[in-house]
Amino acid sequence: MTEEAIAPFTRQVALHANIFTQVFLQSGVLDGTEYVSNWRERLRQIKMIKERALAAQQTSGDHQVNGGGGSKAPVESGGGGGRGPTPPCDLRPSRPIHHPE
Repeated sequence: MTEEAIAPFTRQVALHANIFTQVFLQSGVLDGTEYVSNWRERLRQIKMIKERALAAQQTSGDHQVNGGGGSKAPVESGGGGGRGPTPPCDLRPSRPIHHPE
């Protein structure tokens, strides 16, 4: 190994060791929990939002079918630590989506 390559090699080994250590400590090997990456946590949040939106649509549809008389669906508490009720999600874009040609 050349003298110029020692510094980048050492830096790379140190970075890999740091990443491994972070993953190992967050993996919960000692307490049996699983490591969850940022991407996995984002996916979990997206799925949860989707489920809430579908539940809100079903609830809204049930009220209309059962003669709700245009009443709004009940707002569920999001359990957000005293932040108040969570309104139903509307996943439609607020503006038309422009597709470049």
